[in-house]
Amino acid sequence: MCTYFVVASHRDRDAAEGDFHRIAAIHDEGALGNLDAVVLARAASGALGFAIGADGDPNDGIGCGLARGLALALSPGVSQRWEPNDDASRAAAGIVVDRVAAAVGRGDLRRYGLLLDAAAAALVASTSSERADVVAATLSPSDALASGHVRLDRSALAEEVRRAVRTARPAGESAPAEAIAPTQTGPTSHRSRGGPR
Repeated sequence: MCTYFVVASHRDRDAAEGDFHRIAAIHDEGALGNLDAVVLARAASGALGFAIGADGDPNDGIGCGLARGLALALSPGVSQRWEPNDDASRAAAGIVVDRVAAAVGRGDLRRYGLLLDAAAAALVASTSSERADVVAATLSPSDALASGHVRLDRSALAEEVRRAVRTARPAGESAPAEAIAPTQTGPTSHRSRGGPR
């Protein structure tokens, strides 16, 4: 199964969030499945962090965690400033980050990372490869854009995450929102979290 990743850098957070809400709208209309997106924004200190989609809750961001995993793989600074709430969430996030990084490969990680290094804000998104043209046509003009297709078995990844969550979670305790396996495809709501300004 092929997955499409796109990283679009912008000069300000509002433009990146505009892209997020545009693809969220077409997702809600049913034009996109397996869509995941986060917005990164640079704080006054210069640190890059999550502005939308930081916690992986299906009611925030768009669902399934692959875009968040790529963002964490690309930026050690983002990773250092984002801490899962518990062992199950940490285990789930670690697996998604590792598998996304391995699928994307060192060359494209460097390409995406250099783009983020120069960005004031950025949209990071993923969807199925057959919907790549829909996402590309929806994004606004950006300062820079990089994209690519990778082979990533979402079903196998979801099962690996579920196993890790079961192992990390005490018996009988339900999985937290942050540890949801990357399988969600349905419409979601889109609320901006109070990320860096």
